[in-house]
Amino acid sequence: MNTEKSWTYQQITDTAEEQIKLWIKKADEDLDLAYLYRQRALGTYELWFKMTQGWIADGDIVRLRDLMKHQFS
Repeated sequence: MNTEKSWTYQQITDTAEEQIKLWIKKADEDLDLAYLYRQRALGTYELWFKMTQGWIADGDIVRLRDLMKHQFS
């Protein structure tokens, strides 16, 4: 059984951005769990950053950082 799978930079970035936005939305909707959801958003961002280092497009890093700044400002 072949278990190899590969993803493009764009697939990883799109998925990370979608997930970050989901965690932000959940944080805004549920103040009791907002801290948890913000930490999940941060973890998603950090994993994206680590996985894509060396290939990160300027527009992507700015866009995702701006999403995160909104959560921790």
